[in-house]
Amino acid sequence: IFLPVAFMGAVVGRFFRSFGLTATFAIMVSLVIAFTLVPMLCSRFLKVTSHHQTARESRFYAALEQSYEYVLEWCLRHRAITLVVAALVFCSLRWLLPMTKVEVFQDDDMSEFEVIAETPPGSSLERSDAILQAVEADLRAIPEVEHLFTTIGVRGQYLSNVTDASIYVGLTHLSTRQRSQDEIMQAVRVLLKKYPDLRLSVQNFGMVQGGGFRQTPFNMVIRGPDLNVLDQAANALIKRLLAVPGFVDVDTGQALRHPEVQVQIDRRKASDLGVRVEDIASALRTQVGGERITFYREGGEQYNVRLRLQPGARKDVSTVAELMVPARDGQLVRLSNVTTLFPGKSPAQIDRYAQERQVTVIANLYDKPLGQAMLQGNAMVKELNLGPEYATAYLGRGKIMIEALQNFAIAFVLSIVFIYIVLAAQFESFLHPVTIMVSMFLSLPFGVLSLILTGNPLSIYSVLGVFLLMGVVKKNAILQVDYTNYLRGKGMPRHQAQLTADRVRLRPILMTTLTIIAGMLPIALGKGDGASSRASLATVVVGGQALCLLITLLVTPVVYSFFDDLSGGLRVPKVADWKLLQWARARAAATSSAIAAMWQVVGK
Repeated sequence: IFLPVAFMGAVVGRFFRSFGLTATFAIMVSLVIAFTLVPMLCSRFLKVTSHHQTARESRFYAALEQSYEYVLEWCLRHRAITLVVAALVFCSLRWLLPMTKVEVFQDDDMSEFEVIAETPPGSSLERSDAILQAVEADLRAIPEVEHLFTTIGVRGQYLSNVTDASIYVGLTHLSTRQRSQDEIMQAVRVLLKKYPDLRLSVQNFGMVQGGGFRQTPFNMVIRGPDLNVLDQAANALIKRLLAVPGFVDVDTGQALRHPEVQVQIDRRKASDLGVRVEDIASALRTQVGGERITFYREGGEQYNVRLRLQPGARKDVSTVAELMVPARDGQLVRLSNVTTLFPGKSPAQIDRYAQERQVTVIANLYDKPLGQAMLQGNAMVKELNLGPEYATAYLGRGKIMIEALQNFAIAFVLSIVFIYIVLAAQFESFLHPVTIMVSMFLSLPFGVLSLILTGNPLSIYSVLGVFLLMGVVKKNAILQVDYTNYLRGKGMPRHQAQLTADRVRLRPILMTTLTIIAGMLPIALGKGDGASSRASLATVVVGGQALCLLITLLVTPVVYSFFDDLSGGLRVPKVADWKLLQWARARAAATSSAIAAMWQVVGK
């Protein structure tokens, strides 16, 4: 069951490749030890005395054993009821899964986070420093803040301009504060609302985030041909996201914030005066952007000489409008005669995704799982009615989560196939492996239920816990089926063989289950930095094992007897023999008669 995990692709495969290989080889080595070292040690140190009796010596275990045997015999006599209950348990996933929070990685309380700040475009270093010093003063007033470190001019891992800044915030240890890291981050967002000119993002230091400078978990890309339509769609989506609780620090990576002077050419006037568009562009490029006209040497060094307007004149719209542009006849035409200059804003850069123009809508999440946020984002985009030429995609965590679900689904299917092949070869039957696999599927609702009860999300770690849970449950079912086949091979009738085998195997199954629960319980209840991710994995194993133990102990023998009837050619009980379904059958017949009568009335 672990081998397919080692060969998963994408980012999640890099996380769990070593785990899959380690678990696979560890189990193989343990198999060799179980066949060699354990028997030798038992022969040396395990002494059976005359005072040693059966497990019935223990009153508690004797009562437990008798109770289990009584319930098991009742289930074998009422297989229909048992199978219906098992089917209802599995179908409960239909209601349990929507109640589960879905995340790719669970944000742990690491006692640190960062505040990403972008000062207004065009801000100088001095102005950015003054604004950030005021922000630092507000952050230092928070009691839980222990360290601050501000960096200006760095965008992620790359150098940037002086409007980009990152503030590292170190908190006191989790054991010494009352508020969680998420609560403190939310308090920082509220505190910094008094700086409306700042683009702020209060975010975690996660293993994998959204990518880019602002590493947000929600990172949606809208792509299409028209940049103006994309900008309008992004603004409309931002308004919708802000109206939903849980979306914080909502922004767009393609906002029209960069100040510029836009030039609108009157092509009719330019044609009448003999001025070409390329001449206008060339004149503006030379006088505003600058152009190399010559060079000079001094002291063995060569320096370029560029021709352009003075800095003050380049920023003055009226001065730029008075520039002269050459016409075809050699005359000079004033720029204001053929163009209209006005201040405006534009994106600092035009990004592309899948060879199309794109705009990104980003947001941090507070008390909202990423899976729910993605579903809500998709629904909001559909309300915009952008048209077929526009599409959406998720980057960062969203993309990783989609890839992880796909890879886990493939690994799950491959695990089922491998398990079936191995069990079919072991039991020399095509039906009894299904008996064991039924118990595996019945463990899934209990694993999901344990996540809901503890408030943990369904992350890649908890999915890994599902694989562990299925492996343990499968082993318990193998113990039951294998010993039942052994007793039947000795000539014991099936019913008696099942009761005897399950009674004998009860203690090993309980010992295995309690051992796993005892080993995983400290991890599930652990506290401290980074404990949440480990707790989600252990919660699935502990809760799933504890909750599904009884039903798997009862359902496995019932399913075994049912499939044994099919494979042995014995009479399969008819529906009429199943007392639980007699009432449903009668009601269905009455309903059919009523519908037929209504149809006759309508026909008349």
